[in-house]
Order: sequence, then C-alpha cells, then structure tokens
Amino acid sequence: MRAQGDLSRAAALYEQALAARPDDIDWLYEYGLLQMDLENYAAAVDLGQRAIDIDSFDPRGYALKARGYVWQGDGAAAIPVALSGLNVDGRFAPLHAMLGRAYTLSGNLRAGIDSAEAGVAIDPGNAEARRALAFALNYAASYDAATEELETALSLEPGNVSIAMEPGVSVSGAQPRRGRHRLV
Repeated sequence: MRAQGDLSRAAALYEQALAARPDDIDWLYEYGLLQMDLENYAAAVDLGQRAIDIDSFDPRGYALKARGYVWQGDGAAAIPVALSGLNVDGRFAPLHAMLGRAYTLSGNLRAGIDSAEAGVAIDPGNAEARRALAFALNYAASYDAATEELETALSLEPGNVSIAMEPGVSVSGAQPRRGRHRLV
C-alpha cells in the first residue's frame, strides 16, 4: 500500500500489525517511516523511542527518532540520538545521514558533510545518505556537487518524489540557500 501511495490504508495496516505484535521492531520502523511520509514527525520520534525501549541494540530506532527531530527542524535534539545510535552500530548509513543533516541544521557544515560522506562511504547505494550529503553540500554553497549527489540519489530511487523535492536543491540546477551556516 505504501509503495502504491495509499498512505492512509498503509497506516491502518501497520496499526493492525502492531496491535498484534507491538514489540516488532521491523513494523515499528516501517510505520515510523510512513509517519514521516505523512509528515507526522512527532509520531515518528515516539515510534523511534519505542523501538529503542524495546531493543536498544537495534540502530533503526535511533535513526527513526533522529530523522523525526531533523524533519521537525531540531538538529540539536537529533545529534545526541544519532550519536547514541552510532555507538550501537557505527556502520548504519541512515544514522550517518541523519547526523549529517542534524549537524548541517545546527550550523556545523564541516561535521554535516563529513557525517553524510561517512554514510555514502559505508553504503554508496543508500539514497538517503546521498540526499543528506546533497543537503549539506548545498548549505556549504557547493551547488554543483549537491546537484550531482541529488541526481545520484534520484537514480537510486527514481520513484522517490521527496528526493526530487529536496528543499534548496534541484536536479535541474541547485538553488542557493541563504542562512547563518558556515563551513567549520
């Protein structure tokens, strides 16, 4: 259902599945990602915390919680969550991606780029890591490199509209983003 775009129906199915198996990390994580698609970022944070409470050694809960904070615009809250997750599994590319976005939102562009690049190095086929790198590069005014990373991300997940709509970056030519951020 989710892949077909029927998000409401998919949400109902996830809720049924979680009612039957409330401690299933796979379902919690996927339901959290669906909540992100529905722009219910606080729900994704809560689901991420629930996953962490169930299994603190599974990096997905940390990644989901950090992602929710990032999409709420709270990079400062996402950083310690992502770092805790990386202490659990330092090779989980989605955590590096979220840490990269969190640092970028917090104004530490060098750490944002480095974290996102680490995610790409771990898993070059991870579209979210590439998207996070494009986000950080765009903030650092490396528009051509940002566009290239975003195009690569889109080639990895051609049906992912959110990649094509990445704020501040365009596959047809990156748009400058102005702000107080600096490359440190």
